[in-house]
Amino acid sequence: MGSLWRVLSEAYAGLRQAYRSKGALFWIIVFPILFYGLSVAIWASPSPPSFKLGVVNRDLGAVLGNGSTVRIGDSLVEALNGTGVFRVREYNSTASLEAALRSGDIDVGLVIPENFTRDILAMNTTSVTIMGLKTQWGSYSVETLRSMVKAFSDSIRARAVETALRMIPGEVEGRYGEWIRRFFGFIVEPVRLEEAEMSPPLLETVGGERAYYAINIMGVEILFIGLSTGVFAIIDRKRDRTLPVILSSPIRSWELFLADTLMALAAISMSCVAILLFSLALGAEYHLTPTTAATVAALLALSAVFTVGLGLLLAVAARSQESAMIIVNGVAFPVMFIGGIVVPPFALPDPLRRFASAYPLSRLLEAVRQVLVYEKTPGWALDYALPAIVATIVVYAIGFRVYNYLLAKTVEE
Repeated sequence: MGSLWRVLSEAYAGLRQAYRSKGALFWIIVFPILFYGLSVAIWASPSPPSFKLGVVNRDLGAVLGNGSTVRIGDSLVEALNGTGVFRVREYNSTASLEAALRSGDIDVGLVIPENFTRDILAMNTTSVTIMGLKTQWGSYSVETLRSMVKAFSDSIRARAVETALRMIPGEVEGRYGEWIRRFFGFIVEPVRLEEAEMSPPLLETVGGERAYYAINIMGVEILFIGLSTGVFAIIDRKRDRTLPVILSSPIRSWELFLADTLMALAAISMSCVAILLFSLALGAEYHLTPTTAATVAALLALSAVFTVGLGLLLAVAARSQESAMIIVNGVAFPVMFIGGIVVPPFALPDPLRRFASAYPLSRLLEAVRQVLVYEKTPGWALDYALPAIVATIVVYAIGFRVYNYLLAKTVEE
């Protein structure tokens, strides 16, 4: 009981000292909320991406029998503008359209020829020109525009067939009407698409995406808080000159070690709860049951323990607070992006995906995602996380030995 009380007392004292600084509260509470809010706004927004579309509309239109003028090119531009996917800008020439593409003022271009309406009314095949840059975003915008123009073309074809069917002579209708109707029907729609709606997996919903990114931000906080706790465990006490006082008290090294770990767990818990509550306020949806909640809590705690142990291994190279800060940032920032923490593992190149699969923190976080978002069972998650759990135990045990070594070295100094 005495050991437990000493561990709790030291952890509480460490937390009080840390939270006297407004900077600590910022990084533990405010920063992850801001980071999460930005991630949701950029990556998990329900609004579709929009493209800047430049149009050169040369269509001269055609005069109908009743004297009215029709311009189908205008109808095409209005249809594209009305989708909400394209923001249309009109240009006077192809040269100005090309210049706008090269300068990045627009994402994709469309040129409508002069005889566009006349050819369509005469049932002659006409053409439009889609212009785009040879980039990934350019190809994406070109494909999107192509599908929209094709849909417009299909609607014109359906109208043409409807008109042709009305113009079939009576004698032809009597002998070949059924075959002609089937033929034209096939021309309009050779393959009919039928949709079967299903309840989407949680990840495919806006709430599921927001939950996914909330877990990512929790991983960022675990990474930084855990590493900082391990790397600064001895250095901070040396700077504050509290280490000789602590070592002269009845507290033992393993109790002090557990107190530091408990302090990190408390800080990480506060940060994760803040992220969780804020994500729920923004509409995040989690697959939560008492069993999954307990499993996730255990996996997040193990993630914290791993990063504390890793921080202690890195602390050997820290000679001052400045070097300790360089070590924390130098390790945490690359891992945050290449380890499948901020960037989803499925979006990483193959070599980095293999690293994310092997890195214990990334694997533990992926197990959390699989439970909360992909709705995998706790048993599956624990089985998937088993290599990471073993690695966590090993790293934490080695970290304890390093902790004792650093304490003994400090006493000698």
